[in-house]
Amino acid sequence: MLKNIINKTFGLRDGEIYISFLMQLYIFIIISVLLIVKPIVNALFLNRLGAEQLPYGYLLVALVAVLTAFLYNKAIREFSLLKVTNTSLVFFSLGFLALSAVLYFNVLSNWVLYLYYLGVSLFAVIATSQFWILANMVFNAREAKRLFGFIGAGAIAGGIFGGYLTSIVVSSYGNKAAMFIAAVLILSCIPILRKIWKLRIRKMNVFIRKQRKYNDSNAQVSSLQLISKSKHLTYLALITGISVIVAKLVDFQFSDFANKAIQDTNELASFFGFWFSTFNVIALALQLFMTNRFLSRFGVSTTLLVLPLGIALGCLLFLTFPNYGFW
Repeated sequence: MLKNIINKTFGLRDGEIYISFLMQLYIFIIISVLLIVKPIVNALFLNRLGAEQLPYGYLLVALVAVLTAFLYNKAIREFSLLKVTNTSLVFFSLGFLALSAVLYFNVLSNWVLYLYYLGVSLFAVIATSQFWILANMVFNAREAKRLFGFIGAGAIAGGIFGGYLTSIVVSSYGNKAAMFIAAVLILSCIPILRKIWKLRIRKMNVFIRKQRKYNDSNAQVSSLQLISKSKHLTYLALITGISVIVAKLVDFQFSDFANKAIQDTNELASFFGFWFSTFNVIALALQLFMTNRFLSRFGVSTTLLVLPLGIALGCLLFLTFPNYGFW
């Protein structure tokens, strides 16, 4: 009975429920961990170094991300995705466990803060990229159209759960306990990954496995060429770049106000965790109840203007009433 309800509600077919739930659980844990470590590291960085150091952190992340992408692509070509993913999960788990020990013994230094600010950003990029590469290998195009919406709901749920868990744990036991939980949660992804690999990847014949791996690596190699040859993709890339710049400016302002309003590191991390999760709840509500209505009434072009106009209005209000900027 329950199986039929799930199949009809989410468009799943026989034999897809178990693997879909495993994939959903995998991305749920990854995003939950991200929403644990990001508020804590941001709070530590702001409390110790101040918001004026954030631009240097942004630049460092951008530069190292380019180098990491190059090295990661080489690793994917020479080793299996399973080996690379397992290694990176263990690496990040040990790193977060080390930060928990550093906080416990109170030996945190400025260069360690820069290292972990960089590490959290790389974790967000690498871990999520690995998941979607895996998803591309596990599901074909038809399955992806039906299942990725259901699986992606795990990411939203993880964004809600992780931030609220951070707020509760940090306010009660401190940042070190939350970092320890994050380290353990990452390790729990390894048996899930191995189970997914055993169920789907190993059962593929050699031709399909190589074909999917080739298509994925070929797409990565030729991505710059594809963008340069297409005006449409070029414009999308420019829009994405501008969006990132605006997002960093907004993030800087918000972080600066938060740091000035909340002096205690644990309280600041708790606030960030609570806000990030609340933001995901609001985003989910807008996605479910508002997006379709806006699209059907105003169309795609007009709907896309809502966010930039909202940011512009917020900036004007900030200029007019600077004392209420945090609100």
